[in-house]
This record gives sequence, C-alpha cells and structure tokens, in this order.
Amino acid sequence: MAIQLIPGLATALVALTLLAAPVTHALQPATGKVILPLTGKLGDANKAKSAEFDLAMHEGI
Repeated sequence: MAIQLIPGLATALVALTLLAAPVTHALQPATGKVILPLTGKLGDANKAKSAEFDLAMHEGI
C-alpha cells in the first residue's frame, strides 16, 4: 500500500529536518598524527585548503 503525500509536504518535511539539525562547529586542527587528509571541495577545512583528521577525530565521527 503506497502512501500519497500532499504535494510539497515531503519537501517541507525535509526542509524542517535540515533546519532542526544541530549546528556544526568549525573543524578543529588535528592534535595527533594525521591519519586522514582530505582535499577538494570542502565545506570546512582546518589547514589551508584541506581537512586533516587524527585518530581521535576519526573515532569521533
């Protein structure tokens, strides 16, 4: 049985979910040995134009 939504309701629900999402904090610099460097189109960086993660940061994801 398929559920039919009121037109636009799904879009509104997605928008509300995104607005209610917790605010993210700036990416902190890695304090230990870097195990995962990321480059490219990043929304946040912690070193020049890259994001570097140490083991503690990776485990916290």
